Amino acid sequence: MITRRQFVGGLAFSQGICLAAATPGASGAGEAPPRSFIGPLVIALIAPSQAPDEVRVKWQPLADKLARRLGMSVELEVSRQYADVVKAVVSGRAHVAWLSNASALEVVESGSAEVFATMRVRGPEGQGVSGYRSQIVVRDDSPIRNVEDLLGNGKSLTLRMGDAKSTSGYIIPYYYLFARRGLNPAEIFKSVLTGNHSNNMAAVIRGEADAASTNDEEVKKLAQRDAGGARRLRVVWSSQEIRQSPLLWSTALPPSVHAGIKDVVFGFGQTSAEQQMLMEMNRVVKFVPSSNRQLQPIADIDLFTARRNLAADTTFTSAQKTAAEAKINSRATRLEMLLKRY
Repeated sequence: MITRRQFVGGLAFSQGICLAAATPGASGAGEAPPRSFIGPLVIALIAPSQAPDEVRVKWQPLADKLARRLGMSVELEVSRQYADVVKAVVSGRAHVAWLSNASALEVVESGSAEVFATMRVRGPEGQGVSGYRSQIVVRDDSPIRNVEDLLGNGKSLTLRMGDAKSTSGYIIPYYYLFARRGLNPAEIFKSVLTGNHSNNMAAVIRGEADAASTNDEEVKKLAQRDAGGARRLRVVWSSQEIRQSPLLWSTALPPSVHAGIKDVVFGFGQTSAEQQMLMEMNRVVKFVPSSNRQLQPIADIDLFTARRNLAADTTFTSAQKTAAEAKINSRATRLEMLLKRY
């Protein structure tokens, strides 16, 4: 469920008109933006492993600064469900969003928004890093030592994975561990359950699951709040680096609003107080420019999976497969344009 709170930067403004609801492809970059937009500006945030109120408080200073810079009210919507944030942006109800790469691809593909920024977060040496890694963890006393142990003993194991729109919790491990090997986790494990990163790691620590997907940043956060619990986990698989989750903005916002958002987002962190606020958000060092191009690896995985599933489907007639292949190819062409144009 989405919760919302309004921040006006200490000033009172009348409620403005909202953007018209967007439909897939209806509000792409080629559409002329409105001459003016008086708000409220709605920012939709994903909180898969934190309490929505906690995330809201951490993002409030940025919302306040945006309100002052833009001269309009700014509202924060926070949800635990990726689908809620995607729906808010695609419908036109939200104008800025923080999402996983996988969910961002869905929004970009709809034509309603584009990636404009991403995060650099504090690395182990204190440096800013632009990516993170999906991981599979087991308990420290588990006999599972590597991927071969995990896959070879699946019938006796319980695996916990993330939401299907979670990049590190589902998309990346599903592709690299299972799809590329021609495997379906639902068929090789005793059971596969779904939960957020925190709950999945907790289930492994308590012995309620044998293995779980998470990412290295979530493991670090766990170590900060529960060092003993984190020591009970052992990593048996890590992915290649994944770009940090992006920020997107509506393609229907006027250039003046885009410019104001850029000024605030890229300038945030110039004081020690703001630097601390960024750290509390998500161990952020700073926001940096990005584009739809950062979603290309996720699109490649998505298209690979669609083609593989179609090839393995024995229920389709030849004509149906030809039609389905044409749809996949059409989608690939559209994605190539969307991801390389910006």
